[in-house]
Amino acid sequence: PVAGRLLGECAVVDDLGPPARTRMPPTGAAGLLLAPVAVLITAGVLGPVGWLLWQGAVAGDGLVGNLTTAAASATVRAAIGNTVLWALLVPLAVTVFGYLAAVASARSRHGRAVTVVLLAPVAAPLVVTGVAARLLDDPRGLGPAVLGLVAGGGVDLLGSGLVTAALMVAFVWAWFGLATAMFRTALDAIPRGLVDVVRANGGTWRDVAMDALWRPLLRRTSAVVFVLVSLATSQVFDLVLAATPDLDGGSAPVLSTVLWQESAPGGRPAGAALGVLWLLMILAGLALGVFGYRQSWPTPSRPAGEPALLAPRQRTEQTTRRGEVARLARRTVAVIGGTLWAMPVVALAATSLHAPADAAATGWWASPLSLASYRHLLSATPVVGALRDTALLAVVVTVLVLLAAVPAAAALTWLPVRAGRFGAAVVGALAVAAVVPVQMIAGPLAAVLRWTGLPVGLPSCAAAHLVLCLPLAVLVLLGGFRAVPEAAVRRVVATGWRERGPLRVVATAVAPAVVASTVLAAVRVWNDLAVGLLFGSGHRPLGAVLVFGTGPFDTSVGPLAAGCVLAAAPPLVLVLATRRLLVRGLLGGAGR
Repeated sequence: PVAGRLLGECAVVDDLGPPARTRMPPTGAAGLLLAPVAVLITAGVLGPVGWLLWQGAVAGDGLVGNLTTAAASATVRAAIGNTVLWALLVPLAVTVFGYLAAVASARSRHGRAVTVVLLAPVAAPLVVTGVAARLLDDPRGLGPAVLGLVAGGGVDLLGSGLVTAALMVAFVWAWFGLATAMFRTALDAIPRGLVDVVRANGGTWRDVAMDALWRPLLRRTSAVVFVLVSLATSQVFDLVLAATPDLDGGSAPVLSTVLWQESAPGGRPAGAALGVLWLLMILAGLALGVFGYRQSWPTPSRPAGEPALLAPRQRTEQTTRRGEVARLARRTVAVIGGTLWAMPVVALAATSLHAPADAAATGWWASPLSLASYRHLLSATPVVGALRDTALLAVVVTVLVLLAAVPAAAALTWLPVRAGRFGAAVVGALAVAAVVPVQMIAGPLAAVLRWTGLPVGLPSCAAAHLVLCLPLAVLVLLGGFRAVPEAAVRRVVATGWRERGPLRVVATAVAPAVVASTVLAAVRVWNDLAVGLLFGSGHRPLGAVLVFGTGPFDTSVGPLAAGCVLAAAPPLVLVLATRRLLVRGLLGGAGR
């Protein structure tokens, strides 16, 4: 034997070097693939962030002095406190309740159906969520009546000091389903044998929770959920603007509404200092998520035939009375919870099916059904043009995001070893760019767009959406490419892309990440309100038309509800149709 092999034994000569994906492609090729994304993100996000840091922390009286000047306003102080609550309490609540619901639904025969129902609200624009919350709080809705019976008097959540808490509950309602679906996927991916091994070695329930649940996948899943919800809370501007009766967020101020009301967001040191403070809050939440993100565990896909961690309980003849009572209690809670969960959707859809005069005068349960609100919406409001422009914008931006992000993510995955630190720095920059809200950098970003000579309106909105969607798309795709089996990548490179088998393996592994990045970009553009208001200048996105272009809420609630139904339908269909690949794409590759 020579080097562990018998003489004459056939050996494959691998001229690609050591078995590591980090040998391909060369640095030059990787740099070319990364260049478009690097230029766009640096010019559109990181450059404006640097300008913001300079203006807020260096110019004027420095960060502390500028913040002191800004905090002289009671509205600004309230906005800072509310933003802290949004950044900490809401992601924590969604993560905890999502996990509990995932465990409960995993023990149910109808758990998958429950998950689909819960997932639906996350696809709807936050403007629609705000309108639904306002409709439930309206005197003509069932919400005040039910709450009045419970509280023993009239309740007006959106017109009282409870408005911020009410909006937080509405946000949790919208995002709770996605957290449940992601935890369900993680629980299904953990093999049953892991729990049995821990118990066989004398482990307690705490050991099972830590060694068979938390360390394998739940820590990573919790981190992903927390980061995603933290990102979403930075866009709460849409919800506040649509739900508050004053339509400017003054009754529930957050930093996004305060910066939006500035004549040039971030243009003055005091305003820029608020942006810096907001950025530090967001980065703190991101750091908490990154701490638990990387884990050495397979991607969430259970092999065929492998039982789920929490398999549904089977009925037997020996079922005890206690078990029957427990099942009846679970069903009762599920029915009550599902009914309450569906109330905003039912109220919105039912209101849209009444004539404008009937919807404005009485409750939706006391009027005959009619399509008059839809006819009025499509004929007497600019919603048709907004639907057309928003759909065009979503398609164009999504295609551009994929064309730029896919090669960049592939190149970043297979950077040479000597560029490892550079790759880590790029990933860190992408993570920072992904969490920057548009209100924070609106001023300098607008200056960049003017410098490029892009026409104001749809082109400038498309450019703003592109630079804001790219960082998250690259990060999601990066996780997908890292999940590709190493042997398949090397085989593709060795055969010159001629064999279909390895290509099919690569495509299958990357497909969930591609779907997830596509859905995230399309839904983000479709559901947008802030970018259109800041950069549209004549072009009004669908969300802005619903909030400002359908008439006063009291007299136009029917057409407004009809517009919300039309606005929620496309993203809802897209998310529900791709829910499995979407969740797998968000969770895949994190542990590699």
